[in-house]
Amino acid sequence: CHTGSGEAPRFTVAGTLYNSNGAAVKGATISVVDAANRKFDIVTKANGNFYTGATMTFPIHVIASKCPSAEKMEAAVTSGNCNKSGCHAATGGAGRIELP
Repeated sequence: CHTGSGEAPRFTVAGTLYNSNGAAVKGATISVVDAANRKFDIVTKANGNFYTGATMTFPIHVIASKCPSAEKMEAAVTSGNCNKSGCHAATGGAGRIELP
């Protein structure tokens, strides 16, 4: 949908941030540092969704934060679709970042 080939806006990075109880986290900051060492900050919406169409060079490194908590992804991210199956499924995804 968001690849730039249809009517939907193009996203380079998108996903949803949840807390440990499975509820969406609004107002958190998703900090992305790309392979060219550029930093992008994305704030989660009321439903926990975050997205950007900014041009980035993969792989990227990601930190989710909302005072006083911060969680860093262990591995570099090679694709911007954080909800895709195989990485973090939309529900019950293994290894996804959760904030308290």
